[in-house]
Amino acid sequence: MRTEEQYRRKQMAGRAARATLSLALILLLAVCFWTQPACAQEAPSGKPASLTVHFAYADKGTETPIEGAQFQIFQVGVFDETVHYVKADRFAGVSVPDFEELKTAAQLQDAAKRFAEAAKKQEADGVKQTDAKGDAVFSGIDEKGYGIYLVVQSGRSGKAEGYTVAEPFLINVPESVEEEYRYDVTASPKTTVERLSSSPRTGDGNAPALWAAVLCAAALTEAALIALLKKKA
Repeated sequence: MRTEEQYRRKQMAGRAARATLSLALILLLAVCFWTQPACAQEAPSGKPASLTVHFAYADKGTETPIEGAQFQIFQVGVFDETVHYVKADRFAGVSVPDFEELKTAAQLQDAAKRFAEAAKKQEADGVKQTDAKGDAVFSGIDEKGYGIYLVVQSGRSGKAEGYTVAEPFLINVPESVEEEYRYDVTASPKTTVERLSSSPRTGDGNAPALWAAVLCAAALTEAALIALLKKKA
């Protein structure tokens, strides 16, 4: 009986040791997984990418493309060797948090405005104008161009003059979707585009001297006509 009891205890001890070892391995793997960088994923493949800025006015479920809006793009974030986004050298002095810390819409909008202010002194990486579909297409973005882009509306003409100017925004090119990269990215301004008032300008307030001269001439004409009528009478 003693031998059998000792054998059973030895078996239980072995099982407990194996269970403890398995649990330790699981915990070790979990720690290694959760301490990896948030952006540590496979690097993009190097295929050409594109960014399409779609500019349109939405009203009651109907979308109206806006032609004639000019957009500029600036590469403000680049990949480092660990596939993290870091600020591009020429924007290194912009006071914004690390890209991984930009999580809310308000944080992203504030960062875009700060980058846009700095971009006024920089040359754009591309300038395009929206077509009849409301699209400004920036194609041929190579591997060196991968990163985070600032999109700024820099001008407007034609149809675009009837709408408000879009606020600057940030967009990833290529875009990471469910651990895969989307190389042809389409993005729209994050703020609502509004239609401007279409009331015609009369110009009444632009030439007061002219209107004064017209009134004086009318008064003189009326006085001369009255005098003529009295003379005839």
